[in-house]
Amino acid sequence: MAKKRSWSARESSSESSDEEILLSESSSDGTDCECLSSDCSSLICDSDTEASSHENFSSDDNDDNDEFNVYELDDDSLRDDLREWALDCDANHTQIDKLLKKLKKYKPDLPSTARTLLHTLRKVPTEIKSGMEYKYFGLLEQLCTNLTRYPIEEIDNLPNNTVDIGLNTDGLQVVKSSKTNMWPILGGIYMTGWTVCVFVIALTCGGTKPKNLDYLTDTVEALNVLLEHGFQFRGRTLYIHIRCIVCDAPAKALIKNTMPYNGYYGCDKCELEGVWNGRVTFTEFVDLLERTDQSFREKRNEEHHKGETPLTKIRGGFDIIRDMPIDYQHQV
Repeated sequence: MAKKRSWSARESSSESSDEEILLSESSSDGTDCECLSSDCSSLICDSDTEASSHENFSSDDNDDNDEFNVYELDDDSLRDDLREWALDCDANHTQIDKLLKKLKKYKPDLPSTARTLLHTLRKVPTEIKSGMEYKYFGLLEQLCTNLTRYPIEEIDNLPNNTVDIGLNTDGLQVVKSSKTNMWPILGGIYMTGWTVCVFVIALTCGGTKPKNLDYLTDTVEALNVLLEHGFQFRGRTLYIHIRCIVCDAPAKALIKNTMPYNGYYGCDKCELEGVWNGRVTFTEFVDLLERTDQSFREKRNEEHHKGETPLTKIRGGFDIIRDMPIDYQHQV
């Protein structure tokens, strides 16, 4: 009861008579008195400190007020913190520009744009592969960077310490007014209960689609290293499993170096020959001979293949038939 009364006294501090009664009652109990006296003294001390601070501020308004600038934020430290925040939170350039505009009122030396803050490169070193400009960012580097987005508990609970990943590549037109195309190689992390985390492994850019499949070689070599040896992440060894390589039908035919989906031997799943009926169609479904990973690698159906593909060099149990699902849009 004494503690309740002490808080009541604190709330009604404007009534001095009530304070005296409550404090006198609390002082009769030794144990509670010690707690109450400390509470009250802290209240009195806080109020005195607050009053004295106001007095000092008003009296020393024109004096050197270094004692109030306890922490002087360094501009470089602030830039580093803002850069880290922008990258961790995936803030877009418009959001960063607006924030910098407001902060510059108080810190004029801060950069004005997100490009300056993030040190965005104006020119990226590239090489020529497959007749296009090519930039490889690194499968291992990108995989480790994006695994940090997940809670450590998710990494600890990975079945067999194995990360399921998927791959994709496709062509896209950069702008409508230009014929410049970009063919990115994308990776994705699959974890139960989480949306797929997509990251860039490599980029190719040019006026046409890739002239050959050399732009896939770096990724295939990195896949084989990770499949065989795994990689270190947060003090433990993790491995990868290729869950799928997802492409639409034209892009899949390109990277597999096979006949297109509308060719006579263009079916991905069987060796049936199509017939012309205004377009290539597949009408006979008797005694179908299914394609298998082994038959594909051995090129048993020669009419289906146009040449070699780096995908056949992927090890670790990757099935080039089953692990590359059908693109239903181009099957109608």
